[in-house]
Amino acid sequence: MKIIGIGKNYVNETSEIDAIKTGNQLIFTKPDSSLVTGNKDVPYPKITNEIVYEVELVAKIGKTAKDIAVTDAPSYIAK
Repeated sequence: MKIIGIGKNYVNETSEIDAIKTGNQLIFTKPDSSLVTGNKDVPYPKITNEIVYEVELVAKIGKTAKDIAVTDAPSYIAK
């Protein structure tokens, strides 16, 4: 599975305000191992006592798509 994220939907630091104003979005990837599902504990390294967390919304695309109509998009989401 390929996980692609698009960020900058909130401001965490003052330095991010300019990126928001210009409309630039941050595009990033995450490994499959970054998903935690089914009420499982979030693992983190024992070398730290601090964990920074955030929540992401994931929509799993069920089939190949390109240039589809907005009205057809829901049929491409895997169940």
